[in-house]
Amino acid sequence: MRLMGSYYKHGPLARTVLGQNLVQGIDYAYTLQGWLNYIVMVCVPLPWQKKKRLLITASLPRK
Repeated sequence: MRLMGSYYKHGPLARTVLGQNLVQGIDYAYTLQGWLNYIVMVCVPLPWQKKKRLLITASLPRK
């Protein structure tokens, strides 16, 4: 399995792409204070698969 990550200029993780053909991406968004705000995961099917693109969004609870 391959894993690639990209970061914002100010340091936090911005995006992770994983899978043998780099078909699954996870995006991270942060608040102005630097806390993780939400995560968006996109899974793109390979050309021979008949599935549609999968999009999962998770918003973290606020206290």
